[in-house]
Amino acid sequence: MILNLFWPLFIALYGLMMPFSNQQVTKNGMTVKWHFENDRVHFKMCGPAQGWLAIGFNEKEDISDTYLIMGNIVNNSPNVVEYYTIAPGHYQSVVQLGANASVADIKGMQTNRYSELSFSLPVQGEGQYQKSLMKGEDYHLIMAYSAHHDFQHHSRMRTSVKIQL
Repeated sequence: MILNLFWPLFIALYGLMMPFSNQQVTKNGMTVKWHFENDRVHFKMCGPAQGWLAIGFNEKEDISDTYLIMGNIVNNSPNVVEYYTIAPGHYQSVVQLGANASVADIKGMQTNRYSELSFSLPVQGEGQYQKSLMKGEDYHLIMAYSAHHDFQHHSRMRTSVKIQL
């Protein structure tokens, strides 16, 4: 009886904790993993915070023109939003800029010290504010997290690293 009650929770947590891929980067306590499946790239980002987590993609080492994906978990409900960075400190939702949201497969979990979000994006960017994320291509990956759920709140950690998807 007790096993029947906890089995769905076990399965959900097991799925989130399973190794995601061998493509990953870890820096300053945050890990980003990815793999390609069909016409989508699947990401998992994990960080030591209860606020938001974010990753961004740019071909150049600059925050301007970055395709930024931010997520949080509020009341056990994961939320992931796509942004376009116009200039440092100035970013807007791609939907507000006239594009369609393309993020899908959103899942997440949170403890009192750790957040984990997974989601997928199309390989081919759907508008001028969304980047195409092609396997084998080089990008500057921005990684950031905050102690607060509000996406407008400053990051506790932000860094960038050059990767090959």
